[in-house]
Order: sequence, then C-alpha cells, then structure tokens
Amino acid sequence: MSIDHLINSSTFLGKVALVALLGLALAGRLSRRPLEPRLAKVATLLFASATAIVVASRLVEHAVVLRHGPLDPWNQGLAAIAAAWLQGQPLYPLPTDGFYYGLLYGPLIYRVLAMMQDLFGIGTPLAALPGMVAEAAALAVTWHAARRAGVGGGAALFATATMAGFVLHTYPDVGFRTDPFLLLLAALALWATTGPAGMGQTLALGLYAGLATALKPSGALYVGPALLAALPLRDSRAAARVILLVSVTGLAGALLPFIGTGTTPAGYLRYLAALRPMGLHGPRLLGNGLMALLLVLPPLWLLPLAEWRARAQLLTGLALCLPIGCVLGAVDGAGVWHLVPFIPYAALLLARAANAQAGWSPYALGQTAVILLVMASGARYALQEAADTLAAAPKAEAVRRAITDFLTEHPGAQVAIAPTNTQDPLPPDTQLHRQVAWLVGQGQPLILTRNGWLDLGTPMAIQQFIDRYLTRCDGRYWLAMDKAPFIAGKHTPPTVSAAFLALYHRAAHNPNLDVWTCGPERDEP
Repeated sequence: MSIDHLINSSTFLGKVALVALLGLALAGRLSRRPLEPRLAKVATLLFASATAIVVASRLVEHAVVLRHGPLDPWNQGLAAIAAAWLQGQPLYPLPTDGFYYGLLYGPLIYRVLAMMQDLFGIGTPLAALPGMVAEAAALAVTWHAARRAGVGGGAALFATATMAGFVLHTYPDVGFRTDPFLLLLAALALWATTGPAGMGQTLALGLYAGLATALKPSGALYVGPALLAALPLRDSRAAARVILLVSVTGLAGALLPFIGTGTTPAGYLRYLAALRPMGLHGPRLLGNGLMALLLVLPPLWLLPLAEWRARAQLLTGLALCLPIGCVLGAVDGAGVWHLVPFIPYAALLLARAANAQAGWSPYALGQTAVILLVMASGARYALQEAADTLAAAPKAEAVRRAITDFLTEHPGAQVAIAPTNTQDPLPPDTQLHRQVAWLVGQGQPLILTRNGWLDLGTPMAIQQFIDRYLTRCDGRYWLAMDKAPFIAGKHTPPTVSAAFLALYHRAAHNPNLDVWTCGPERDEP
C-alpha cells in the first residue's frame, strides 16, 4: 500500500482517531496528582525519545528527497509548470492556449520553484529545500510565539515537539507543495498575535494573509484564526480600522508576486474559472474531520477554563476556519495535509495547557499518550515514504535513461508524457510522470500535467485538446508505460481515448518506456 493511499485512508485514520479519542476519555478519569519524581523522569525520557524519533525520521526523509526527488508525481507537476514558465510558456494558460495544467496554485509557489530550478537546474530535487527550511522555521517561530505568550520553556518545547509530530503525521509526502510555506505563514501570524497590538501587528497579519493567498486561493483561511484573535471586538471603530488595513495590506501581498510573471490577476481568475472541481469526496471529508478532532481535542481537554476565556477569539477562529479546511481538503479527494497550517494554533493552545499543569500527572500522561500515538504514526509514514522513494530510485533512473536514449536517437523530436491511469494514487507509470519537470529542461513543452484531466474535464476543453493534438499528425511522440495512453476511465472521456487510438500506434516498446507516434505503422522492434 502506497504512503499516499495510506495517509488518505479514512479507514486507517478512523482507527487511529478511535483509539486516540478512547484514550482521551479514559485519561479524563485519571488522577491529576503529580507523579513522583522518578516516574516523572521516565515520562520525560519517553517523550524526548519520541521527539528524537520524529526529528530523525524527518531528516532521513529530507535527505532521500533531496537526493532522488519526491515520490508523488503531483509534486513534479508543480515543478514542471515553474520550469515551463522559465522556458517561456504562460504561467496560467487557458485550454485555448493548448496547455492543460489543471492546478490552482498561486504565482508565489511557482516563483520559488522557478528560482531554485534556475539556480540548480530544471528538475532538480533541490527545489524541495525551501519548503524544508520553511517547515523547520515554522517550528522555531511557534516555539518563540509560545514563549512570548508567557509559556515556560519546558511547556513550549513540549508543544513544539508535538507540533512536529502532527506535521509529520499529516504531511509525510515532502516535496514541492505549498503546505510548508502556509505552515510558516500561519506560525508567523500566530507569533504576531502574541506581540503588542498596533499598526505593525495589523500590517504583518495583512501581509501574511496576502502572501498565503498568493500561494493558494484559500491561503488566507489559515491566517484567519490569528486575524480574529487580534481583532479588537470591543471597539468597533478600531476593529473596522484593523479590517481595512489588513484588507489593503493583504491585497498588496497577494498581487505583488504577479509582477514579472507575464500574467495578471485577471488572467489568473480566468484560468481558475476554467477549472472544474469534480466534487466532494465523502471518505476524505470523514478522514479530515477525524484528523481535526485529533488536532484540537488534546489541548482543549487539558486547557483550564481561564485559558478558554483568554483564548476565546482564537478558539472561535479555529471553530470557524477548521471545518472549512476539512471541506476544502475533501474537494477532488485531496487529503488531510490541508489541515497542516492549523497546527501552530493547536500547538499554542497545548503550550498554554501544559504550562498550567503541575508537572506530569496520570491525567496529563493519558493525554500525552494520544500525542505519542500520532507521533509514532507520523514517524512510520515518513520512514515508509523514504523507503518507497529509495526502492523506486533504480526504476526512475532507468526510465530517464530510456527517454535520454530516445531523444539521442531522434534529435529534434517533440515528445510529451501522456496520462494512462490516473485513478490510482501511484499507478505503474509513476516513474515516468516523475520525469516531467526534467523533460521540460530538455527543451520539451509541457502540454499536460498528470492530473490535468481532473480539473479541466469540461467538454469544451476536452474537444479543444482533441482538435489540437489528436485529429492530425503533427509528428509528436507521446511517452507512456505498460498501457496505451489516454485510457478511457473516470478522468479521461472515451472520446479522447477513441481519437488517440484512431490516429496513434505504438512505435517502440521496452520495459521502461513506450513510444507512440502517428507516423506510418511498422513492426515494433
């Protein structure tokens, strides 16, 4: 079972959540008296060991990804769009432009990926490095936010270590995604709320909300709890002034990354309007809801009533924004990583709760058992992802060699990677689709990302694709593995498959690469 499937399995997550929630219920019946010093030291060592395992497993995963690249082809689609933009293609093409990306991310993530690929080469795994740095920085910022909020050093470390475990559990698939950057912006927003109120705080929150929106259309949602926490609700004029300043600053932060991209916000909105989400995925919604409960219940269970009152606005912000995140994470069957940027807020609540405890008690230890379960699960995910990536490395290298050999034998050939089976999380052609960014670096245009059909499946867009690429022989080669490209299925209409097979035939086949062309058919070698 692939890690991508495992992390999205509501059945598996449901089992974890059920055990955890039962643990919480049992912990509520335990004594709150402090443990004797010897047992308290054992509890501290146990938690420290779990933290060390979490950190070590993440570092191992980072090292593997920086060497071999992320396993999930979705990551390579993001890198390929940034690479194609470096090569002169539009960042947000419409179906009429002949390019089918189907990804809704804002310009900021593409600028980061483009910068790294411009420095280190198109298709480089080092493009994942800024996200790794952002994740580590988010942990440091959250720790400092807890300390600035008056939390003791031990409680702040406890909450930060817990945060690392939850990040590992919900985001084991390290790569080129926006999630670690959104995590950092949410942590910075939280940090701003722990400082003195004033113009600086307001402008910072607006900027973070704008940059988050420039990463992803829904990005400002993750700054929402901090914005509500900082809003002076008792003074309506001051609240209106804060909202105005946040809106202006947020708009500037959202628009700034468009400068120099060759596109405009209006063009981006037209691109978004051309997308067609396929709808809500019920099992993922259930899984996201269970993960949200795992995230907030341990700190809420431990939080004293006085802290509930003091953090009422932050809690209200979480109550409003977290369910929306659960729904967004279930559109098109996305996943629980949409909840990652909410983790700093839960970490601060946990830090306040831990700070109010008189050391270790059976009650606190029972709550911590739930956290340890999540940390162990996260470490397992990360190590499994690293192992899967290492196991796939020889195949990925063989696929790249096969493509290189074909391009060497056919100088000047125009090639594109075709989708074959997008229903499975990691289908047999995964290693081929992991080469899409590298292939752009070989001078090939990016026509279709692996998941492009998911959101560009309108009849008009499909017909435009057929008219442009599958109704005439333009000498282009389509690369595939094992099966015929454009197989009719859940995400590929039968009209596309029929048009392709009517014109194209397999010109070459080996275990690592199939080449399809529309030229005169001959016997396969």
